[in-house]
Amino acid sequence: MARKIRAYRELKSRPRESQKYALDYETMRRPLTGKMLPVLAWQDVRRESRLFSLLAGMRLFGVGRMFTRKSWLEDHPEPSYWQITKIKVDYTAEVCYMEQQFRDFQPLPEPPVRYAPYPPLLRAMLLAQRGKAGGSAVTEEPALPLKRDVVLNKDYFRRQEQERQRKEGTAV
Repeated sequence: MARKIRAYRELKSRPRESQKYALDYETMRRPLTGKMLPVLAWQDVRRESRLFSLLAGMRLFGVGRMFTRKSWLEDHPEPSYWQITKIKVDYTAEVCYMEQQFRDFQPLPEPPVRYAPYPPLLRAMLLAQRGKAGGSAVTEEPALPLKRDVVLNKDYFRRQEQERQRKEGTAV
């Protein structure tokens, strides 16, 4: 029982998120820990508006609206944003043009990788073999195709074995 009480008290005494990330804008220190923000972040912190000050001026505190930071738009190709959903109401705010763009965003598909580089030793062996065969410097980098054009089944291996025997001849 005492263990449960200690765990409950510890849970209650833990700082909330708002206390953890609170910031004194004059000294640029976190009141809870006393740590200072990095000097490079000071200018960004002073320039950006606080979310609460933005929401306070909006109808219904901006429920249904999206908010982003300018730094996020510059740093990331995909949209990063907050959507205000905490307050439940019967209707939502008007949808703005940029909000619709964020909602409709579809990331570009990654182009499929068709070739991979050979391991270093195998690459060196291939380049040496090409150098001996051609006698000139090779400009094209050897690459391993990732897509198989041949279906590997029993018939394929039988044909390979027959071709090898036909080339070598039969054993005496």
